[in-house]
Order: sequence, then C-alpha cells, then structure tokens
Amino acid sequence: MLSRPAAEMLSYVIDDAFYYLVPAHSFAHGEGWTHDGITRTSGFQMLYGYLAAVVSRFAGLSPMLPATMAVVSTIALLAGIHLLIERGGRIYGAAIAAAAAVLVLATPNVPWQITNGLEWSWVVLATVLFVGALVGQHAWLVALAACLTILVRLDLAVFVAVFALALAPRHARVVACAAAGGAIAVALTALNSRVITGDWIPNSVATKQLWASTTDFLPAVTWSRLVRGTGPGFVLTELRAALSLRSFVLIGVAGAGVVALCAREWARDSLRGRLAVASIITITAYTLVYARGTNVIGDHYSGTIVVPVFVLTCGFLLWAGPYWMVPAVAIGITAIALSRDTSWRAPYQRGIAEGAPSLIAQVPQGSRVAAWNAGLAGWQTGKRVTNLDGLANAEVVPAMRTGTLACYLRDARITHIMDYGFMFAGQIDTGFSADEESRRRMLMRRNGYDAAKLYGCTTLVGSHAVAEVPSRYRLFALDSACVAALCAVPTR
Repeated sequence: MLSRPAAEMLSYVIDDAFYYLVPAHSFAHGEGWTHDGITRTSGFQMLYGYLAAVVSRFAGLSPMLPATMAVVSTIALLAGIHLLIERGGRIYGAAIAAAAAVLVLATPNVPWQITNGLEWSWVVLATVLFVGALVGQHAWLVALAACLTILVRLDLAVFVAVFALALAPRHARVVACAAAGGAIAVALTALNSRVITGDWIPNSVATKQLWASTTDFLPAVTWSRLVRGTGPGFVLTELRAALSLRSFVLIGVAGAGVVALCAREWARDSLRGRLAVASIITITAYTLVYARGTNVIGDHYSGTIVVPVFVLTCGFLLWAGPYWMVPAVAIGITAIALSRDTSWRAPYQRGIAEGAPSLIAQVPQGSRVAAWNAGLAGWQTGKRVTNLDGLANAEVVPAMRTGTLACYLRDARITHIMDYGFMFAGQIDTGFSADEESRRRMLMRRNGYDAAKLYGCTTLVGSHAVAEVPSRYRLFALDSACVAALCAVPTR
C-alpha cells in the first residue's frame, strides 16, 4: 500500500474511513467535527476518531494520514495477536494458541482490514484485553477494558455483556465493574454526540437504526459475510460456494458442530466451556444484529468475532488430540489456495480518487456539492463534499427518515451531486444490479429519495471511468426548481 502512487494507495482505503479522517483533521485544526466545513457529525467511534485527530495534527490532509493510521492499525493488531497467543496459551497450550491465531488471520480480508483505515485492528486488541481481564478476575482492569472496548466500537457492548456474564457468573463485583465501565463508555459517546450535534444519539447510530427498520431480515447472508472475515469462516463460506450449498445448510452443520464442541469443552474444563459457550452466543448475537439493517458489506465488522473464532478454533484443534496439526494444516492450505487471486484494492475507490479532483474543478465557485459516497470525495476535494447518507452529516438524517431528501437538497442549497451512476438505480448503468427496481425501492426506503424522480432533476456535467468498475463516477448539476417540486411530494 505504502509503495503505491497516491491515487492507487487510496484505493486500498475504504470510503467510510474518510468519515473519520476528514472530520478528525477538521477537529484537529479548530474547525469542529465536520466533513464538509458546514454540517456537524458525531458519526465516528470515539477512540479511533480522536486518535486520528492526534495523528492529523502532524500528518495534515495528505496521504500521510491514512498511511500513518494503517501503520498504527498494524501495530495494534500485532499487539492484540501477541496477547491472544500469550494469554490463550495459558489455557490451551502455546502451540495450539499460536496455530489458532494464525488460522484466524489466514484470510485475504486481514491485510485489507489493516489498510482500510477503520477500527478493525483496535477491536481485536480491545476484545483480547477485555477477555484477558475477565479470565484474571481483576475487577478494576475489567472496568477499564470494558470502557476501552466500547469506546472502540459502540456495538461491542454486546460482546462485553455476553463474555462478562459467561466468565464471571459468580463474581458479582466483576460483572458490576464490567457494567460500570461499559456504562461510562456509552455515556461518553452520548455526551460527545450531544456536544457536537445537540443530539444524544450519534448520527451514524440514528442512520443505521433507520436502515434496520427498512432492511429485510437476512441472517444467512449476514452470517456468511460476518464469518468470512476470519480464516476458518473464509474456508467455510468458500466451500459453501464451491459445493453450491445454501447458507442455511452451512449454518446448521457448523452450528451442530460447535454445540458438540461446547459440550466437550465444558466436560474437560469449566473455563474452556464458558469461553466456548460465550463465543457461540456472541457470533449468533452479531449475526442476528447485523441481519437487521447494519451494513454487512464491510467485512470490518468481523473484528467483533475474532476472539470467539479463536476460542472455537483452539477447541477444534484440541478435539483432534495428538493429530491437531492435520486439521490446522488443512485449514491453512485451503485458505491460501482459495485466496490466491484476491485483490485488496477497491476499484471504486480509485475511480473517486482519480475522478473527484478533476470533476470538482468543473463546479462554479460558490456552488455546493453533495454525495452519498462522500468520504474519499471529501478528502480529494479539500472537504468540499457534503454527505447525503447520514453517516457523516447529522442534519440530513431527519430528511432520510421522512423521505424528503429533496427538501434537504433545496434547503441546504445543494447545486451538484458527485457520485457513481448506481446511486440512480434503473436510470443509468442499467443492469449493474440484478434487480434495478428492487435497488430503487431500497434507496427510497434507506436514503429518502426516488432515484428515478431525482435523476429527472439532474444534468450530466462530467464523468470518469475506471476499467474495473461497471459504473462511471459522475458529476451532475441539479435543477433547483425541479428539486423544489420534488420536495412538495415526499417519497413516503
């Protein structure tokens, strides 16, 4: 990543990462938490957001900032893996723990997680620290680790609750300390949001709650996407595809195996049994949570189950007795063989990295540009792009909820939209999705606009093509009178 030219280097970094990095730079330079210099956002995880602000003090708005965050993430991951092997070795044996850690990371997603500029590596480190504190029954360390873990990602409250109750059922003081540490982290997150936007609920949480109410329940798809971010899970999902199995079939088979594994672990040792049970409950919980509206496309959510998969992998290897090397080597070879042609780059990102600077140059002075995929575009244009999907803009969330995005565009005086054509499903780049009409309805429910009607208010100004992407990155001018007319008739 670091050896590549700037535009290609940025193609390794996921768009959502810039919802942290751009506001962090703004905050570090006295502009407040904002992605475009106009709207406020609390749409970031606190620990990572403020760490990025510290780094941006000397890195500036340059490729050095995402590069430095990638290096810092690598260090955090290495520290987490060291602790995973060292503390796991006390329970399962050093050789088993080391093999399990290697297998969990034996997936092409791991290098991408490090470079994509999000908090995945920190999730691994924080959850290892929390479980280690619980196993040691150090009450105040448990409180500190619980607070740290939830500050890394708010949804890790699920992880904290499950493991605290499973590993310390008879130690009320330890459970109370975990609850107290978690409550402090939640309170700090709410207070941070209140100070920035005037609302106790971060706008990213509000956005995902909206998505949860408008997305079909898809546990099988979610399970596949969640577990494939780990080595054993990656092998399972690739085998499912190779054998043409339904996801539900694989869930059932894997679930039965894990239940048997939990029973065996409990019979051998109560601590190992509780770890195994907590692990399967955690994976199930996140599968159900993410099946209801959370963005499951980004594999960075798999960080929440790295420790549970490590625990279950240790148990599986021990199940094989003196022959544990056989399944370990089989999993490793299979993971490598199935991932040889995997690319860590995101071609869509390169389209934005290359196209945004040239397209923004065609926008008249004093105009205001907006986008749904606004992260890297904001970075590449010097914070000139307003976010429309709510993840980095608290002001647009009410309009998304009520289907009145056109009213927001009118009131915010947005003059241009700069994004990929697939954001106007069924109008341009037809055939990009298997069901353009279904995608159009999804955009209506989740983002508050009718793609067909809003497209009718646009005029194409310019575009940029990338060979690997079946959609052009485009700049559209908005007809203000047409947008005002759309505002009078909400989409729902």
